[in-house]
Amino acid sequence: MPDFVVTVDGLTYSAMAYADAGLIASGTAVLEAMLLGLPAVVVYRVDPLSWYLGRLLIKTRYFAIANIIASEEVLPEFIQRIPKWKVIKAVDELLSDREKNMRLRNKLLSLRDLLGPKGAAGRAARIVAELFR
Repeated sequence: MPDFVVTVDGLTYSAMAYADAGLIASGTAVLEAMLLGLPAVVVYRVDPLSWYLGRLLIKTRYFAIANIIASEEVLPEFIQRIPKWKVIKAVDELLSDREKNMRLRNKLLSLRDLLGPKGAAGRAARIVAELFR
């Protein structure tokens, strides 16, 4: 692996906060990247049966939560068929085009506002506590 590529196990938020770009498997990590304003390329592959059933049951144009929230492809996503050269090109664009990188960071940070005010975990905990009283 090249020296400029770093993999991290633990300290995920710190790594994302200081990274120039990310290559992320779709899921919670994409939401975390969005909240931190980390430009990223999203990849994900599931077994063929799950993919087929998912496509029948779920009608969405995008797979990555940041793209679903934005209703447009903000983060490039490669789902199921993942051509390596396209992924490499997409990551390279994020690393080499500083203006594009900053625009994407700003766009991702603006998506945070669509999620509502801070403190959702505390509000949810209070609601759950009320349900059990």
